[in-house]
Amino acid sequence: MKIRKLTPKDFNNVVEVFGQKVITYNILKFDKNNLNLGAFDDKRLIGIITAEPRKLIKPLDDYCDLFITYIEVSKEYQNQGIATTLIQMAEDFAKQKGLFQITSWSDEETVEMNRLALKLKYTMCQALMYDENYLPQNPTDCVKGYYYGKRLD
Repeated sequence: MKIRKLTPKDFNNVVEVFGQKVITYNILKFDKNNLNLGAFDDKRLIGIITAEPRKLIKPLDDYCDLFITYIEVSKEYQNQGIATTLIQMAEDFAKQKGLFQITSWSDEETVEMNRLALKLKYTMCQALMYDENYLPQNPTDCVKGYYYGKRLD
């Protein structure tokens, strides 16, 4: 397995492997401050992590964290440590940028990610999501899940 930065040339391959959600949710943002890594088995894309620095809201708006916007490993490659390696690389990236924490969220149905966050010693907090990108068909419903984060200092 090899992990490398994804480039705009990889975009179509990422969409082919991980689906239309890559476009719908604008998962790949090729900005110098963002992290876009792909895990490859030979030339086959088998995993991805994307993350971007975010400024916190007031009164902590002088701090930034790294928010994992997307992580996925192809089913046949799961439980081989690939997601763990991708997250550890994101943590290293955040430390190099001087960011004090790394955060993300998962819905309750993403059991593997929730268990992995717990295993990697992320603090977890139950959450009800109302983000327009994740609303179910009935807008009075919400998406249940977890916010998680880890201090990097």
